[in-house]
Amino acid sequence: MSAAGSSGGSSIGRAAVTAVRTWIPYVGVVAAFFLAVAILGAAVGHERRSTVVPLRSAGDPLPALEPLDLFLHNSQVAGLMIVGVLFFALPTVALLAYNAFLFGASTASAVGSFGPLATATIVLPHGIFELPALWLAGAIALRWIHVAWQTTRESERSTPAGRLLVESIVALVVVLCLLGAAAVIEGTITKDLASALV
Repeated sequence: MSAAGSSGGSSIGRAAVTAVRTWIPYVGVVAAFFLAVAILGAAVGHERRSTVVPLRSAGDPLPALEPLDLFLHNSQVAGLMIVGVLFFALPTVALLAYNAFLFGASTASAVGSFGPLATATIVLPHGIFELPALWLAGAIALRWIHVAWQTTRESERSTPAGRLLVESIVALVVVLCLLGAAAVIEGTITKDLASALV
């Protein structure tokens, strides 16, 4: 490899690492908010339909939708979270809170009905993809709001528009990939696990 090629590759690598470090706090804030509301939902909520806990009723723990339907539904939720930036991220916060509360309430109900081990086995295989996807979707809106605020204050730390756009497109692709993996797992593996365990 030439020196120029090596230099170009290392600069892309450094840019990627910088971008990841930049986005981690946003994802962390969204995840912390989601988990806090989920705990509240588990403490005071009742059984509800959740996009992460695939329960239709206490006696029927099978996913209600096929993989494509799950992907389209969850992509719509993620899309609405991102578009919420146009309204100062208020819809983003509302959707995160709503889904977090339902997740906590549904998980608590499932644990009560099926036990913690069965619930974890049903939720984790697709949840480890779906939850980070929702958190990253919320983080996209949060980052845009933060950058807009920095720009209005003419802060020297404001992110260039081109860089923000590229980072957001990459983040959106990651969201869709995670949601695709979650949908396939939930519509196939989770269904078999639920049938075997419950």
